[in-house]
Amino acid sequence: MLIPTTSLCINSSTNLTQYIAEVRKFPMLSQEEEVRLAKNWHQYKDISSAHKLITSHLNLVVKIAMKFKNYGLLLMDLVMEGNMGLMHAVKKFNPDLGFRFSTYAVWWIEASIKDFILKSWSFVKIGTTQAQRKLFFSLRKIKKRILQYTNR
Repeated sequence: MLIPTTSLCINSSTNLTQYIAEVRKFPMLSQEEEVRLAKNWHQYKDISSAHKLITSHLNLVVKIAMKFKNYGLLLMDLVMEGNMGLMHAVKKFNPDLGFRFSTYAVWWIEASIKDFILKSWSFVKIGTTQAQRKLFFSLRKIKKRILQYTNR
């Protein structure tokens, strides 16, 4: 695990509003502090620097996860997957390239969330428009008739 146990504990009884309130307590980093922490992690594998980078960007994960809330999955699950992407971004980030960490992290956060959605989402979903629903239910009725006919 990249970060040590922290006071920010997430379990099944923690709801999203409590989590967001906890996340907002962590201060945003200045660009200079962000670069310093990223270099400490990149060069010396300083866990406390990685921890501070991660906790200061947890609010970004919540913001990105909100974009995917209409996929029928729990928002807290999306946030947790985004947090995994954030941790992966810290591992892979190279501060010598001159980019802000948040710019780099957005890609990994979104990739983790999208991967989770693809793994969790049903391949067959009920259509959203009236025409798609009509077709779906018509197919269901036809299938039912076929099954009745073959069972005779």
